[in-house]
Amino acid sequence: MKHNITQSLSWLHTWSGLLVGWLLFVIFAGGTIACFDKELDYWMQPSLHGRATPKIPAFDKAVERLQVQAPEAHSWYLLAGDRDPALQAYTFADDGTETRVALDPETGEPLPSTAGGDFFFELHYNLHAGNLGMYIVGLAGMFAFVAIVAGIFIHKRIFKDFFTFRPAAGNQRAWLDAHNLTGVLGLPFHLLISYTGVIIFATSYMFAGVNAGYGGDINKLYIDAGDFYEREEVGRPLGPMTSVEALLADAQARLGAPVTWASIHHPHDASATIALGGDHDRRVAWNFHQATYDAADGRLLHVTPPPKTAYHAYTWLGGLHMAQFGGSSVRWLYFLLGLAGCVMIASGCRCGSANASSMCAKQASCRVTDWYAR
Repeated sequence: MKHNITQSLSWLHTWSGLLVGWLLFVIFAGGTIACFDKELDYWMQPSLHGRATPKIPAFDKAVERLQVQAPEAHSWYLLAGDRDPALQAYTFADDGTETRVALDPETGEPLPSTAGGDFFFELHYNLHAGNLGMYIVGLAGMFAFVAIVAGIFIHKRIFKDFFTFRPAAGNQRAWLDAHNLTGVLGLPFHLLISYTGVIIFATSYMFAGVNAGYGGDINKLYIDAGDFYEREEVGRPLGPMTSVEALLADAQARLGAPVTWASIHHPHDASATIALGGDHDRRVAWNFHQATYDAADGRLLHVTPPPKTAYHAYTWLGGLHMAQFGGSSVRWLYFLLGLAGCVMIASGCRCGSANASSMCAKQASCRVTDWYAR
């Protein structure tokens, strides 16, 4: 019985890895490089090199530019930070389309466009294929988690293989040692990254509850779960917008942290709001603590309270996956373990293909034997 279970788990480990193996390699490689996505952006923008990051980014100048370039957008999002001095401006349309442009943090002028780290970040989570790619990546992540768990159960000498690598012991043996060594080395990380990668988009993969409770509107779910402030458009044009930079001091005092981003919802409508918040590097969980102001007169409308237990657990798992906490040491740790994961997947595909061929040959031999026995 035990032998049959081990064989079944070995089959499950082999085929769940092989079916999505090289796709997982691309996903892992993209995510590993994306650990330094902002540094890549900065490296590919030489006009910013050697310049000090301004204490107050040019939020107002960026807003003036967006009022001309994307006045009818559903929302604008402006992001500044120490890792990438450029002011990143995102616009989101009602149909879900998104645009991004890097702006000079002092003048608000557009910088030469570059794919930068965003290329690898998007490759990692949706293969540059939109929602379809996101579902494919999610399916691959589920296969990866199954393969890892099955691999744990069939591994008979997990601690010994941590120190075993015999590159001269033969082609297949060397590949298997590389697979075992890198698999055991990064086992907790591989479990973490495959599980949390799926959890981040759980509401998209398991949408029955969203359909039942929110009519399929995921944004309403997150607004409710995080107790964010949102109001409907009123159909009247917005007059002069209040200065975003004039709100920074008040927001920083209320949030207890520097403001690194600004979000303007319904910028063309009298219902427009300005939300201000900080970065994610102070704790593991994503930091969605924000202060929201009326875009017309600058009065405070809402400050998000501490998240409820379930939503905090979700942001904590998401933060573990994204690794925005802990500074460069954590990013380097994730990068090295990501490289180990790439080696594990590549060597596993090499060993798995040989193992699968052996399985198929044995099954064919058994069928022939049974045929002659009859």
